[in-house]
Amino acid sequence: MLFFPLGTDRPLRAMPWLTYAIIGLNVLVFLVSERSILALGDQMTQLQESLNAGIQRPDLLAGWNSNLVYTSYLQPAYPRLHQFFTYPFLHQNLWHLTGNMVFLYAFGCAVEDRLGKLPYLLFYLAGGVLAGWAHVLTSSSPVLGASGSVAAVTGIFLALFPRLDVTIWYWFLIAIGRFEVSAVVLICFRVGQDLLFNLLSIGNVAYEAHLAGYLTGFLVGMFLLMTRLLPGEDSDMLSTLAQRRRAKADRAGGGSAAPPAADAGAELDAANAMSADGRPAEAAAAYEGFLRRHPADPQAPRVALLAALLHARDLGNPRRAAELLGPAVAKLGGADRELAEKVLAGARAATD
Repeated sequence: MLFFPLGTDRPLRAMPWLTYAIIGLNVLVFLVSERSILALGDQMTQLQESLNAGIQRPDLLAGWNSNLVYTSYLQPAYPRLHQFFTYPFLHQNLWHLTGNMVFLYAFGCAVEDRLGKLPYLLFYLAGGVLAGWAHVLTSSSPVLGASGSVAAVTGIFLALFPRLDVTIWYWFLIAIGRFEVSAVVLICFRVGQDLLFNLLSIGNVAYEAHLAGYLTGFLVGMFLLMTRLLPGEDSDMLSTLAQRRRAKADRAGGGSAAPPAADAGAELDAANAMSADGRPAEAAAAYEGFLRRHPADPQAPRVALLAALLHARDLGNPRRAAELLGPAVAKLGGADRELAEKVLAGARAATD
């Protein structure tokens, strides 16, 4: 059975050209280095045959040492600084390249859109470096491939978008199709698979680099959210955990004690201040928190409109805007209802 992630259900605010450029660079390097990889294999075979025959071949050894791929992949026995930046762009074969690039496309586009171009590029390179160091510390085998960097992108995706769905393409015997799965389920499956295969020593794969990449990406994502270096969203890991804690507390309290009206007003004032300060993601999360805690409040329909406007106009998430406005439109009146109908129509058109 084959399966590949095709992408997520998060609308993008801008074209993820940096992810496309990284994929293109990997493909270009593979095409250019393919001859060097084949030559390296031939030299290895000839050198082994010469050694078995007791024949010294300094010419083969010199060719081996000067091979472009040999000097560029990461060698734990004597790692060089440049190898930490070159090994992620080398791939052993087309299958190796395809697997990494498909996962990079599926998760990298949303991460690039959330982080911004330069932070995303620096994070991608740093993920490869840290994954490489993990491999150097745990293995003596040379390594090449973007798996560590892609794992870091996957890890930060889990921190930023745990509630998104991922579209999966599959091919099983004669059946071909697609289905959607939760990002948490897919990523946890991949991490668990790498852990199991590493413990069982299955395949000649740098599982330590993968696991280091996942961990690095997730921790970086959580750090950015906790320090507010990256504005929070209602669907990120911190918000999701906070929502579950509140729901658990509500269940423990019987769910009958409604917060005072003064608290509702204070929450709404805080959300409005966030919106006025140019913090749309935080404001949208605050508005949605208000709706969860005060669903019967007279202001709830208008708050849904405010949250939907932020999602549609500033956050590039028309799907969420439509979800918020669907039940709220009929409860609005006058200019608010007219605006809500326009926003809802635009959001639905953008998601069709």
